[in-house]
Amino acid sequence: MKFLLDIVFLIGALGTIGRYVGIEFFKENSTLFLILFVAGGFGRLVFSMKEQKNSDEVKSQK
Repeated sequence: MKFLLDIVFLIGALGTIGRYVGIEFFKENSTLFLILFVAGGFGRLVFSMKEQKNSDEVKSQK
């Protein structure tokens, strides 16, 4: 799951950077790449928080 979120985040980031560089394809689809960038970043944040919570629970059980 984390790998998929990393890929989505990377595609979104490259598309967002491509928009500012001036590549026409990325300018036309800038909203899509921005959505991918934000969704991937948010998904990674939630996933990492979930892993941290599970890690804390395991440590507290010992």
